[in-house]
Formats: sequence, C-alpha cells, structure tokens
Amino acid sequence: MTSARSAPGSWSGTAQLPPDLAAFASLLDAQPEPARAAFAYCLAVPMVQAGKARLVETRPGDAPPICVFKTVAGDTFSIAKPRMTKEQEAALIDTIRDILEEEGGM
Repeated sequence: MTSARSAPGSWSGTAQLPPDLAAFASLLDAQPEPARAAFAYCLAVPMVQAGKARLVETRPGDAPPICVFKTVAGDTFSIAKPRMTKEQEAALIDTIRDILEEEGGM
C-alpha cells in the first residue's frame, strides 16, 4: 500500500529507535523548523544514493521546490528543498551518513 505524507514534524515519535538515535531524534525535535527541514532533505539524499528511495518528482513554486520521494517499500513522502549552500548540504549529508553507518543503517 502506498501512502503519501510530508516529512515528519517529530522525529522522536516516528518509530522505535535505538537509544543513541532516540537521543539524537529528541535533540533534532528541539531545533527550529528550518533545521528539521534541512535534516529531512539531507536524510533523503543518502537514501536515494543507497537505492532505498528515488526522487519521483520536483514541484517548483514560489516557495522552495517540493521534492517527492518514493521508497522501495512503495511509500511516498514530500520534502521542501531547504535553502542552503551546496557546501552546507554536503556537510550535513556527510554527518548523516556517518551517523547512519555507526548505527548499521546505510
């Protein structure tokens, strides 16, 4: 079954997380919306690179473009592409990749 949803507003309540990631999710939840949005977008990029999701649509508009992703499980989710430099994006993606590798994720 395919479900469409926006990126979660709360990371700590989305799934049963290992203790280290649960602590990180709580820290992320305490950040302002722009930081949470940047994290959500930069989490999707390694998912695409790992073959766990694909970008299916980009919707341009007055606000930042909306990127629609579909996971290998068939779920879709939408994330506004955050306003940040390529350097900021690359640094955040590298940090996320390091965290996921430590947890045995991607």
